[in-house]
Amino acid sequence: MRLGRYVRWSMTAAIATVIAHAPYGTKSAEAKDLVIGAINSLDGPAAFVGIVAKAGVEVATEMINKDPEKYLGSKDRKLVVDMRNGGTSLSDAVSLGREFARNADCVAIVGPSLTPQAIALGPFAQQSKIPLLIMTSPGIGLTDPGDYVFVQSQNGPRIAEMDVKVYMKLHPNTKSAGVMSVTDNQSIIVSADAAEKAFKDAGVTVTKTAVPFASLDYSSSIDVLKQANVEVIYLGQGGPGMAAAVQQAKRVGFSPQYVSYGSMVGPSVMKNVGNLLNGAIVATDYDPNLPTPLNKAFFEAFKKLTNNDPDTYGALGFNSVMVIANDIGRCRAGSPEQLLASGESVHR
Repeated sequence: MRLGRYVRWSMTAAIATVIAHAPYGTKSAEAKDLVIGAINSLDGPAAFVGIVAKAGVEVATEMINKDPEKYLGSKDRKLVVDMRNGGTSLSDAVSLGREFARNADCVAIVGPSLTPQAIALGPFAQQSKIPLLIMTSPGIGLTDPGDYVFVQSQNGPRIAEMDVKVYMKLHPNTKSAGVMSVTDNQSIIVSADAAEKAFKDAGVTVTKTAVPFASLDYSSSIDVLKQANVEVIYLGQGGPGMAAAVQQAKRVGFSPQYVSYGSMVGPSVMKNVGNLLNGAIVATDYDPNLPTPLNKAFFEAFKKLTNNDPDTYGALGFNSVMVIANDIGRCRAGSPEQLLASGESVHR
């Protein structure tokens, strides 16, 4: 699954408008150092997202600054990404957003990783007229505040529904499915609900379990699903939780099929249980096999930096910075309508 054009082209128009007309944006368009404020979860239960996205951001920043004339429209410009740990509270994200908005050279904000923080930051970005590109969150309703708030990742319910539909097309005789949800992360809860509904709509009996987002103890859930003889499990938790669940299922001789989203193909899962996921179905925002020069350059640079292949979150981190840089480079080319010309993207 690839990033839809609507999000990318809309982002182009809005950033160009802000750089040209916002009080701090006009100065930013002429500044040599152009700042992107980045808010990421670098510790805590969502760190598996934020740390990988941070690497993608770093790859993009290095690539851009090696050829600023190509990416930023002038050899005298430099891109600076001010990466901050977003913590876990809503006030943490909003406080960082306010700090970035006070910087006259800050042209946009990317992040946060956590859906509640993204929802909290959206109204501030809209009111301040500083573009906010929500980099990795799969939440729904994130762009509701207005036309200065953008989302890169597909929303979770859509991904879950797609997962199940593909699985059922390949396994139409499935009778029993399991859904692993969480108790305390709304974006995962609504995604798991969508997976449950999609299975039921296909005539499948569903057994659903839930544990806290940060938990790595799935023994009770695995016992319930094993006793229900489920043939496939939708894994709704984060990468570390997915790996733990698959390992614990294997220990009790339980080997169902799995469906999930991009976290399943992340390093934390592949290193630990990749050999147990043959036949798994994953819906993701990033296709590592895209035959484009930009994707090839990204893939190689990311692997050199991290010793891992890039996953969805690394690609979203990279793409967020490349989208904004592309807009900076063209912001003086004409009106926002004229800026809707196509541009490269690792998601294209």
